[in-house]
Formats: sequence, structure tokens, C-alpha cells
Amino acid sequence: MKINTILILLSALISGCASTQPSTRTDVIEFLDSAPQQAVDKLYQGLLHHNYLAQKIEGKGVVVQFDSTQMILQPAISNQKDGIDRIVVNQYFGVHPKFVGNRQLLALVANLNRQLTFAKFVFTQGGQVILVQSSMTFIEDLDLEELRRFMLWVDEGLRQVGTNLPPQMATIIIPLPLMKSGQAL
Repeated sequence: MKINTILILLSALISGCASTQPSTRTDVIEFLDSAPQQAVDKLYQGLLHHNYLAQKIEGKGVVVQFDSTQMILQPAISNQKDGIDRIVVNQYFGVHPKFVGNRQLLALVANLNRQLTFAKFVFTQGGQVILVQSSMTFIEDLDLEELRRFMLWVDEGLRQVGTNLPPQMATIIIPLPLMKSGQAL
């Protein structure tokens, strides 16, 4: 009798686990052996399929609207023969012209890089733009729910950075739009 009860419980547990598995893999993008442009196309189609506002940037990646933020997602390769193994997430912030090269702003960005591990902060375009870059790694495929959670984590990290800055920084450093009138920059 005990053995039958154990077998029934095991059977229920196994069938319960099986029923929680997705019946299709539309939420997963397979990148194994994908060339960079193929990976961009797959990422773009996967995002559109899951109702993200997204646009391809030829040779760069995909711009995606995430909450009130726009990010560029770039599939990247560590080892050419294995295909794509990470998504680099880029966000861009413009620096008010009066503060380009400002020592306090330079010190702030250096301090962020020393204290934070979720992203790196880099001045580009002669100090006019701050690039915030993070990277999500994976093996052969990308679960779009994991990507959503990663973008949420990065977005929340930047929100926390913003809340800890002096209020006047909101007029000095502003997010740059990456999509305009339906066209990606």
C-alpha cells in the first residue's frame, strides 16, 4: 500500500512538472550557430512576436522600448564557431552642453563605475553622451522572460542611480530617444 501511494505521488509530481513546461518554444530564441545578422533578425522577430515595440538597426542590433526607456540590444559572439552567447544592452544619455567635460560629472561617472557592478558608464562623442552598457550571457538560446527580467533589473538599477543623484542632474543628464517617428536612429 505504501509503495502504491509513493508511486501515485511520484506520478502526480512528474505530471505536474511536465504540465508546467511550455508547450511551445516561442518564448525562446535559438542562437546556436547563428551569424550576427541572423541573430539580430531572430531577436527582432522574437521581440515583435511578444509585442515589444522594436526596430532593427542594420549592423548594430535592435532598439526596444522597455517601459519608458529605449535600449539597443546587440547580440554578441565570444567564439565565432559557437554562435551568439550574450546580449549587450546599451542605453544612451545626453549631457547638457554646459556640462560637457565638467570635472564633477567626470568624477560622478568614475565613482559609479567603482561602486556599481550592473553596468559600466562611458563617455562617448567627446563627453556629450554617456553610454550605459550591460551584458546578459547565455549558452545557446535566450528565454525572452529572462531578457525581460534582465532589462527590468538594468532599468531599476538606473532608476536607483537617478534617485540618489542631486535633483538638478535630471536637467543635466537626460535619456536620448533612439526611435523617432517609427524610425530607429
